[in-house]
Amino acid sequence: MKKGIGVLYLLNGLSMLIIWPILIISNQVPEINTNFSYLCFHLTAEFLTATICFITGFGLLLNKNWANKIYFLSTGFFIGAGYLAIGYYIFSNLETGLSMLIMLCTINILGLTLFIIVLHKKLLINFENKIKLVLFFNGILFYTLLNIAGFLSEMKTGYTYGYMSMVFIILIYSLWSININMKSN
Repeated sequence: MKKGIGVLYLLNGLSMLIIWPILIISNQVPEINTNFSYLCFHLTAEFLTATICFITGFGLLLNKNWANKIYFLSTGFFIGAGYLAIGYYIFSNLETGLSMLIMLCTINILGLTLFIIVLHKKLLINFENKIKLVLFFNGILFYTLLNIAGFLSEMKTGYTYGYMSMVFIILIYSLWSININMKSN
């Protein structure tokens, strides 16, 4: 099962690194012209997600202990990115919207199902479930906050810059929490 999860995460990370340049080159990212600042934050979140998923998959395939720990964090990034994409395609009028929506729902259901199995069967690592869940939700939090900062950057008001600074404070806290929980056990 560990190798299968490794392959899934490796392919997921790799596909994210491949799809974005294709979408941009084929002019399928209208936000380049309409919400460029947001897009920069979003692409940062996507790149981090792709990278951590790729590293997790590679580590699991090589049976590295550190990969067992970051699996929970990368799953949070993976699920966060997936649900944001599902929301995007639900409300998008793109021709490929339905096929992308079906594919993303399937991948997210698979990812979430694997996460629940790993969590409850104590696969990969024998952390307390509390720590596993903290890492998982920190992954979701980090991905989401980067996107929120992007949205706020588009508004350009005193309030939104104030909220953006709070988002970055929460991101720093999230990194600190991830670091503390990775060192546990």
